Amino acid sequence: MMPTTAARSDPILLRLLRPLERWFLGRDATAPVLRLLVVWGSFAVYWLTLVVAAGFPRQPLPAWLAALGYPLDMLAELLLMFFAPPVLVYLLPVAAALWLGYRLGAHYLVDLFELEDLGIARRYLAPAMFGWDPSAFPSLDVSTGDVDALDHASPLLRIGGPGYLRIHLGYAAVVETIDGLPKVYGPAKAQFLHGFDRLRDVVDLRDQARSADSIRAMTRDGVEVHASDAQMVFRVSRGGNRPRSLEDPYPFSEASLRRLVYGQAVSEGGRARWADSLPGRVKAQIREFVGHLTIEEFLALRPQTSSPGDPASFHIPREQLTALFHTPEAGERLRQEGLELDWVGVGTWELRDRPDRPTSRPGVSQTVIGGWRDKERVDLYGSPEYLERQRARGFREASSEVLRLIIDAWRSGEHTDDMQARCWEVLRRMHERLAAMRAELHSDPQAELPVDFDEALSHLESLVAVRWFGSEG
Repeated sequence: MMPTTAARSDPILLRLLRPLERWFLGRDATAPVLRLLVVWGSFAVYWLTLVVAAGFPRQPLPAWLAALGYPLDMLAELLLMFFAPPVLVYLLPVAAALWLGYRLGAHYLVDLFELEDLGIARRYLAPAMFGWDPSAFPSLDVSTGDVDALDHASPLLRIGGPGYLRIHLGYAAVVETIDGLPKVYGPAKAQFLHGFDRLRDVVDLRDQARSADSIRAMTRDGVEVHASDAQMVFRVSRGGNRPRSLEDPYPFSEASLRRLVYGQAVSEGGRARWADSLPGRVKAQIREFVGHLTIEEFLALRPQTSSPGDPASFHIPREQLTALFHTPEAGERLRQEGLELDWVGVGTWELRDRPDRPTSRPGVSQTVIGGWRDKERVDLYGSPEYLERQRARGFREASSEVLRLIIDAWRSGEHTDDMQARCWEVLRRMHERLAAMRAELHSDPQAELPVDFDEALSHLESLVAVRWFGSEG
């Protein structure tokens, strides 16, 4: 019956002690205070017990302490009781054991975390065990997106919490708990880390611009396209439609940060950083964009000619190119990697043929480019906008020609003083030019004569008509 009773009472006792165990061995900010009170409180009680057990041993006061008078001499005498030899002979072994345990713990941390400095372990162990003051905990400034550039001597970086992270604006930190679960923290003045919570990585939330000098891609029908000076701006995915604001200038989603941190490949040189892979993403995005298009579809984007002497080199405006990249499929693929694409810019696109093609024969790209230019020219000449511009241009040229005729007619009579003859010559030439214009417009079925054009022409005709003396006119 006795073993059965003990077996039933053990779980109850453990359930009662388990909260005390969590409080005493906890990894939060209150457990060190509890440990401080228990350990050093017990040491103080033990010290006082030794004084009482020794019968409050009195020590002879030095002359200079006795000269202080009451009550200082009494306080000095009471203090000396705690340092009497009968008390110290039992106290010093316990104090030495505590100090030795602290030193052994520091050396254990040095060996466990492969620290090169014992001071890092001491700076960690003291506040972790008995940190009653929050300012005594170690702190780490997160002011860069490269975790290797942080303070390498910080206990928070080498060992872990407890301590405080000061995360600057524009950065986020991914922390792993003692159970291996990730936690994501945004900008914060003092983010507390529990015991043995370690900083896994830091992510720069600002826009990341990356470029590639030359990218070779192939269209769906096998034409080689080269993109030079390609630039892209990426940012951490917001995981929705969270707009930027003054209160939240760098929105992000925790899932995106976890994908960026844990989705990188690990090689012999260590774990790759997500920012270092962005130039490769630029090339992959360009190749994927070109690979989904035929050469006709690519040229149908109506690019702007980069160089009149090089018909195979052209430029696509950044706004138009960015809109083409912002497809739902491409956006979803980037979101799976924790990224968003802000804008795309390519200096020039160039079509090239295979290097083994004879130079005397035109390549596929030159043939397609030539045909596309001819088609563009035909579409341009037949467009209503072009015809309207040509019609307006012809009207301006005709008007300017009339003015030149008037000026020439007036200048032709500079050697005569007969002003009537000069005016008559001007009117005659105006009449001739307007009559010619009427004949040209009459032959064009789509042309319309201006209002009162015929009346003005008849009036000019009457003014320049030749009159004979004795006629009715």
